Order: sequence, then C-alpha cells, then structure tokens
Amino acid sequence: MATALTGTTQSRRDAVRRCAAASMSMRLHDTVTLLADACRTPIAAVRMLDDQWLHTLAAVGVDATQPLPRKGTFCDLVVTTDAPVVIADAHRDPRFRTHPLVVGSPGIRSFVGVPLHTDGTPVGTLCVLNTTIAQDHDRVLAILAAIAAHLDQELQVRQTLQDAEPLIAQATRYRQNLVAQISHEIRTPVTTIQGYLEVIADDPDALAPRYRPLLEPINRNVRRLCRTVDQLILAADAAATSDHTNMELLDLAGLVRASCARRAGTAHPVHLDLPAEPVPVHGNTAQLHIAVDNILTNAELFSPTPTAIEVQVSATPQPHLTVIDHGVGIPADELAQLGTPFYRGAHARHHHVPGIGLGLTITQQIIARHHGSMHLRSTPGQGTSITITLPGTDRLDDGPATA
Repeated sequence: MATALTGTTQSRRDAVRRCAAASMSMRLHDTVTLLADACRTPIAAVRMLDDQWLHTLAAVGVDATQPLPRKGTFCDLVVTTDAPVVIADAHRDPRFRTHPLVVGSPGIRSFVGVPLHTDGTPVGTLCVLNTTIAQDHDRVLAILAAIAAHLDQELQVRQTLQDAEPLIAQATRYRQNLVAQISHEIRTPVTTIQGYLEVIADDPDALAPRYRPLLEPINRNVRRLCRTVDQLILAADAAATSDHTNMELLDLAGLVRASCARRAGTAHPVHLDLPAEPVPVHGNTAQLHIAVDNILTNAELFSPTPTAIEVQVSATPQPHLTVIDHGVGIPADELAQLGTPFYRGAHARHHHVPGIGLGLTITQQIIARHHGSMHLRSTPGQGTSITITLPGTDRLDDGPATA
C-alpha cells in the first residue's frame, strides 16, 4: 500500500499543484452538492493535501476559502493510510475527540472519506461529515468509492492533456513553419508558370491553333494552385502573428459590395441587401476582403446551380454581415469541426468539392484579429447562414469610403 510520504516533498507538492490545476475545469462544486444530498449529510468536500496544508477545492456546508494545517485532520488520516476512513463517532475516537471541529462549531460527530490519487499517489480526499453519529456508513462509503474512482480517472486524463499542451503547441508551430516554408517554395515556380501562360496566351503565334483550347484548363488549375498556396501561407502567417497594422476606418457595406461585384457572371446570382448609409468598422481592408470572399466561395461551392446567394449587411445592433445559401447544409455532427485546419466534411470529400479545408479557418482568424465573432447556422438539405459581427466605431468621415 502506498503511503503519503511516497516520493520527495517537492514531488508531492508538484503532484498536488498539477492535480489542483487540472481540477479547475471540473464541476467539483456540483459533485459535492450531489454527494451531500445522496449521503444525507450537511458537509461534503474535495480536498488536496501537500506536506503541510489542506486545500479545499470544492465544498458545501463548510468554509472553503483558506488552507488549513494538515496535521491531525480527518483527511490527513485518509491520505496517510491511503485507505477509506470511517469515524462513526468522533466523540469516542481518541484521535479526534478533542479536535476543534468536534468540540467546537460545527460539532462534527462522524466522518467518512476515501483517498483521491494522481499517478498512483494519494493526494487528497473525497469526504462527507455529519453532526450526528454515522448509522449507514457502509452505504455512504460505497457512494464515495464509486465517485472517487471516476474523479481519479478524470483527473488523470486532464493532467495528461495539461502535460501534453506544450508538446502540442510545439508540434503546431513546427507544422505551421513547415507549411509556410513549403508554400513559399511552391509559390515562386507556380507564379512563373502563370506568367509564361499569360505570355503564350497573348501571342497568337506562340501556339498552334489546335493546342490553344488547352490553355484555359491549364490556366484555371494554375490559378487554383495559386489560391491554395496563398491560403496555406495566409493560414501559417495568421497563426504565427497577431499583427494589427494596416487597420483603417472603412465601410463594411462598400467592402461587401466590391467583393460581390468581383463575382459578377458566376453561376450563382447574388442578392444584395445593403443599407443606404455606410457601415463604419475599423479593420484591415485586404484581410476583410479575404474573409468575405471565403464565405461567398463556400456558399457557391455548396449550393446547386443557379441557386442565389443572399448577402445582407446591417449597422444595428452592431455592424454585421450575413451570407445565406440554400445548398446542401451541414450535418450537426460536423458543425463543431468547422474551422479546424484542413477539415473537410463528408459532402466535400465524397463530391470532390475544390478546397483544402482552410477557408473558414482563415476567416475565423481574421475575424478574431478584428475582435469580432462568427456564428454559423445550418440545416441539412436547406442551406447555411454565416454571420460575421464586428465592433462598431465612429461614423465615417465625409468622402469616399474605403472598400
């Protein structure tokens, strides 16, 4: 059986600290509230013990704000023995009958507690205390043991994830750097190919007539490759920097109108609903154009031809843009994954929809950089709406709005 002194004092402190940090995201207060109700006791608690102090992580029926000296407490006995402890009547137990909680307020008569562990080491207790003599401590002990087993498992999982965070961050940075380097290396030759294609297209004698029809599909795929490389570079750059330069006062409605105008002649007509007055926001024009273009592109890619795309801009209650399509929609189980780098839904994969799963990732990064938010609603078979909301700002000065 392990003892409370397993390992060094520093390792115990580290274990308690890590366990306490991991427990921050757990709903321990709800746990002890339900525990007190199930055991019909006025006091229930989750406590961690280092070499000197007892720290209460969650409790009902007792003050949990300050650490207490560990020595001589009920919980010290549980952790020291690494075993369940039942004190049926503290008044008859020589170890605790003079304890301040027994002889004074709140007048504890009985205690039942079980150890909590991290990496096999007892670091705390799950316990209940009562002001009456324990009558059904076997039932209470069974409840505590069952809950403690689940808490041990959850704490272990959360600690493992917590310990892995630095490694995940390092791997993410490495991937971003690798993607950026590879993308930059690809961009140069692709740009060169695109330039030579333009020269050939402009020279009627450069290519035999029977080969000229091949230029368009070549050009189309080179442009697609350029867009893909640009998205990879942008995604890597956006994740690596929080640069807020090149921000200016601009008209969101004018920016959206310009983005839609560039798509004139596509297979999906755009129905614009824009206010007569400018919608002022503070932002980076180029980046916001990319965000709007990405959303419009998604709407087109996942809508049957010639379904219209609805685009709405409003200044109230905050400046926002909503793009609505009437396409295939997104299953509920995929919504949470949208925005994950390189994630592509089942429809995109099965129907070979162009893209590499970075459009919404980049859009989210851009909107976050502008201190805005993006909300997506979708119904399979009916379509999807995406709303971008940006912080409001002062009215635009007189003169043409930036778009």
